[in-house]
Amino acid sequence: MKHPVIIFCVTGRTHLIMCIWSVRSLIRWGYKRVEIVVATEEERKFIHNYLGEVTCVAIEVEMQGYRMWAWRPFVLERYQIKHQGVDVVICDADVLWHRNPIPLFERFRGQAWIHKITSLDPGEFEEFESLSAVPKRRIGLRTMLAYRDQYGLDCYPNFHLNCGLFMLDNDTFPVVLQEWAKVIRAVPPERMIMTEALLSLVYAKLGIEPVSDEIDIKHHGIAHRAVTLRVVQYRAVSAEPEVATGYQTAKHYFSNQRKELLVDARKMGVDKEKFARELKIAAIRKSFGRVVNLPERIRARIIGRGRVG
Repeated sequence: MKHPVIIFCVTGRTHLIMCIWSVRSLIRWGYKRVEIVVATEEERKFIHNYLGEVTCVAIEVEMQGYRMWAWRPFVLERYQIKHQGVDVVICDADVLWHRNPIPLFERFRGQAWIHKITSLDPGEFEEFESLSAVPKRRIGLRTMLAYRDQYGLDCYPNFHLNCGLFMLDNDTFPVVLQEWAKVIRAVPPERMIMTEALLSLVYAKLGIEPVSDEIDIKHHGIAHRAVTLRVVQYRAVSAEPEVATGYQTAKHYFSNQRKELLVDARKMGVDKEKFARELKIAAIRKSFGRVVNLPERIRARIIGRGRVG
């Protein structure tokens, strides 16, 4: 039986290093059906130097003013998948595979599996009549409403997808990809905040019901209000106790979990070159840069707290 192809789209040294770790965590389980897309020839050579025969292709794309969140769908538009006729898995670089992925892929073969689904009350689409009424921290909802205000919606999703790790069948993937890039370009760059929020709208528009293990679904069970439009719903699967869920199989280390990623990469034995030290230093420099760019009054207060005596 043919297993899915796992595709990584990465650029920038930090993400290249994490991608190497992620691919090695797959190879530990004998999983080698992997393809990597990078932005430059230098990045392709870097990946080749550490991952040898893993397929890696460099593709340049014009961002047209959009943030880097849009880079992946734009670059995937131009990429020709090498492994044809199999399900397609899109995976972020900051994912480590703690268990063999094959049982998970077999359970959801041919389905629109998503590693992380957040349950969303569709009533919010009608509760918030203007974008200004939505809390700024709700960037996913704000992006969806920005699209609604400009183009309207004929249905609502009751979910917000995280596109860091998801699977689609071979026929559905190119359709979703084409529509995803289309709706991104439909929203002006200055209003485009989160591309994965628009992926949620794409699934709803195409009538695709995302599926995940019930225990992995965030806010599963929250009340969903009745609305005036059709609602496309996610599906929750109850896994048997002995079955590894998506979260148990793969862990997505979001930005506030990067320190844990460095530790787990070392424990797993995928950081052969000890890149973790480099990433720690980069994180410190980035944090320091944020402090430097703060207004003088706030910066002085932070620096003052760190003084002793």
